[in-house]
Amino acid sequence: MTHTDRIPDLLARVDLDALVARHGGREARRTGGRTYFHCPGPGHDDRTPSFDTYQPANGGARRWACRSVCSRGGDAIDLVVWLTGCTKAQAIDQLASEEGMVERPSLVEPPSVAQWCALRGWGPWVASELGLTLVKDKFGRPRVRFPFRFEGGVPYHQDRAIDDAAKVRWLSPTGRQPIAYEAERLRIAHERGHVFILEGVTDVAAIVDVYSAPAAVGIPGVGAWRSSWAPSFKGLVVYVIGDNDEAGGKFRARVTADLQHDARSVCNVHVPKEFKDVADWRAARDPQDFDDELMAAVEAVAPGSVRMAG
Repeated sequence: MTHTDRIPDLLARVDLDALVARHGGREARRTGGRTYFHCPGPGHDDRTPSFDTYQPANGGARRWACRSVCSRGGDAIDLVVWLTGCTKAQAIDQLASEEGMVERPSLVEPPSVAQWCALRGWGPWVASELGLTLVKDKFGRPRVRFPFRFEGGVPYHQDRAIDDAAKVRWLSPTGRQPIAYEAERLRIAHERGHVFILEGVTDVAAIVDVYSAPAAVGIPGVGAWRSSWAPSFKGLVVYVIGDNDEAGGKFRARVTADLQHDARSVCNVHVPKEFKDVADWRAARDPQDFDDELMAAVEAVAPGSVRMAG
C-alpha cells in the first residue's frame, strides 16, 4: 500500500479544527458550518480572521482556506506541508502517527545507486569508481554506502540517506574514523606532488565525477580529522577546501596547523560564497565550467599548474 492509498482513511480520521489549533490557529467563531481562525500562516498578522475550515459541498474530508494574503487552501495533509515545510509523505506519516494508524511501508522501490548519482548530477562512473552500494538501515530505510577503502579492506564506512529530507542524513559505525575517505588516493598524490583535502564524502564524489583519478581525500568534518595523519602528507602541496560555514573555517584552520611541519605547503582554496560546499558548487555548474572555476580558485592562492586528471 502506498502513501496515496492511505489518504482517504487518514483524512476521515483527522479533526481538522483541532489540527489548525495545534499549529497556532486561534479560533474566532463558528457559523454556517464554518470555523473561522486567525490564520496560522507564517508572517500573516491576521487581526481580522481570514482563515476558515469548511465541509465541501460534494462531501469528503473537511478542508481549509486562507482567503487573505496567503491565498492557500487544501486538506489536512496540505496544511501540515505548508506550515512545517515537510514533504507530503512526511506529513502523511506524521498525521498517521497522531491518529494511531499503523504505518504501512511504501511499495515504491528506492532508486538504484546509479540513479541516485544521476539525481545529483553525477555520472554512473562515480558509483563504480567509489564502490558505492545500496544498503538498508535498521529501520529498513535505503541508504547509499560510501566505503572507506584501504589496502584491500574497508575499515570504515558512511551511509547516506536516499531522501535528502531525512532527519539523520549520515550514519556511521561507532568508534573513531581510522582513515580518511579515499585514503588510497594518497598514492596518486605522492606521484603528482599535491593533494586536495575536502571537508566531506560527497565533495570527493563530486570531484571524481569531473576528473579521472584525482588526488583527493575527504574528511567528514573537523572532528574526524586526526593530527596523527599529518606524516601521510609529508612533502605534498596540500589544497584544503572546507565548507562555507563556521565549521568549515575551523576545519581549514586545524588541518593547516597540523600539516605545516610535514606538508611542502598548505593552501586554503575557497568555495564561491554562493555555494555551501564543493558538491553544491559542482551541482550548479557543468563539468567544464566547474573545472575552470576550481582552477581559478586554486590559482588565486597558489599560482602554478595543477594536474587534476590521470
